[in-house]
Amino acid sequence: MLFDCLTSNGGYVNSKVYITVGSDDIRGVLYTTSRIHKGEIIFRIPPSLFLCLPTFISLGVSSFYWPLLDSMEELVDLDMVYTWNEEERSLLSGLYPSNSVTTTANKLCPDIDTEDSTNLWAIQLVGTRSAGNEEYQCLIPLFDSINHAQWGYGNSAIIGDKDVDSIIYPTDNINVSMLKQNQKQILTTYGDKNLYSLFLSY
Repeated sequence: MLFDCLTSNGGYVNSKVYITVGSDDIRGVLYTTSRIHKGEIIFRIPPSLFLCLPTFISLGVSSFYWPLLDSMEELVDLDMVYTWNEEERSLLSGLYPSNSVTTTANKLCPDIDTEDSTNLWAIQLVGTRSAGNEEYQCLIPLFDSINHAQWGYGNSAIIGDKDVDSIIYPTDNINVSMLKQNQKQILTTYGDKNLYSLFLSY
């Protein structure tokens, strides 16, 4: 349903790619079933499909973006440190960085009711999946389903911005692994992040 929604609204999805959703993979995770050659496009997403406004989540199944939201993890599967209660965060006291104990969802988003479970879900989805820069932060369908790999271990990258199509392409040939039912996960690099950054933010 997600792929159909994207392609019918100006996007492109390589026919070799599929997304899994389930208990084994909390996130929707992208795999390829056959070799993707360097130079092929994995997918292309027009800016009209970026999720940059807060209203899309509160609309639920009536949202135009529901096929994407439906592929994401449930609130019970999200457990960012900034949603922990004070006692739970105190377990991190003395560890670096010190703001891991004091940062809360309410401080991150003071204008949003963080007691509302839908809002808390939205804050965590945006925090763990958004792309962009200081000028804009958006969820980019499919790109936000690619898991992180440290520098040198990713096999895909993205070009584009909020005004032009985002193109996700292989950085080298993606060869299918024989280790997991003839499939290989598509990975990208969120940046050269250290362990504590990944723990706190992802």
